[in-house]
Amino acid sequence: MKKFNLIFTISWALFNSLLIYGQNFYDSNPNIIELNSRTFDRVIHHTNYTTLVEFYAPWCGYCQKLKPILEKTAKQLNGIVQIAAINCDLDMNKQLCGQESIEGFPTLKVFRPPKINFNVKPEDRVDFKTHASEVYIGERKVSPMIDFMISRIKSYVKRVQNIKNLRNLICKKDKEQELKVVYFSKNEKVSSVFKTLAIDFLGKVKFYHITNGVFKGFENDEVEINKSMKTYPNITKFLLELEKDQKDKNNSKNNRLVFFKAQEDKYLEYSGENFNKIDIESFIMKEFNITPTEGPLSKKVSI
Repeated sequence: MKKFNLIFTISWALFNSLLIYGQNFYDSNPNIIELNSRTFDRVIHHTNYTTLVEFYAPWCGYCQKLKPILEKTAKQLNGIVQIAAINCDLDMNKQLCGQESIEGFPTLKVFRPPKINFNVKPEDRVDFKTHASEVYIGERKVSPMIDFMISRIKSYVKRVQNIKNLRNLICKKDKEQELKVVYFSKNEKVSSVFKTLAIDFLGKVKFYHITNGVFKGFENDEVEINKSMKTYPNITKFLLELEKDQKDKNNSKNNRLVFFKAQEDKYLEYSGENFNKIDIESFIMKEFNITPTEGPLSKKVSI
């Protein structure tokens, strides 16, 4: 009986080890993309998102230890950057892992997209076939990994220093990107959510960030105000009221998200309770009939 139990225990252990050997870690995780050699290029290099990729082997003890950390990181960064993984133990993925110079497990690599220059015509832009990459060598803890990934997000949000400049930007004729979105914020730092909103609507909507308390240069310029009132009376009145309200950084209202369509002399303030990315994108789709190119609400085909 003892011999039978021993044989059964060994067999069960071998069976479990075989399962671990070939099993992908993240197939059922909604926040982590489990890649393979067929999907890697499309997911990593055909996006404007920054991506963190874990190259792992299921039998690796360090990989098993990193798994819950990566899952927590991915949950907090969901919709902000892409978190992906690839099982280098599978035969179909071994060549790719070799091409990426993976020598040990787990290896974390960050892939950063090139910055698109919209001042250059599409046919004249440099066509980057792949994203730049770097090995993540920081602490393998949730907070440091989140901070590092946020620091690697490309920003298409333009900072504005005063209301006069903002007025010139939002009223500038732009047939392809008529909708301008302005985030009036108490914080000087552009939020990662706002950056990814700009990425999702890249080429369709322009995004601006202006810090409360730096408003100046418009209400005292009578010539500019009179000129602006003739063409954009509604937008001009709103900006004048806003400048008066938010001159004092401490007494100004909370963060405000405002949408401008200068061609129609219209503006619409977002009234949602939370500055949630999904809610804001749904608002843009409903009010302006503009569909994001990337992100959870886009028509981009998932793997």
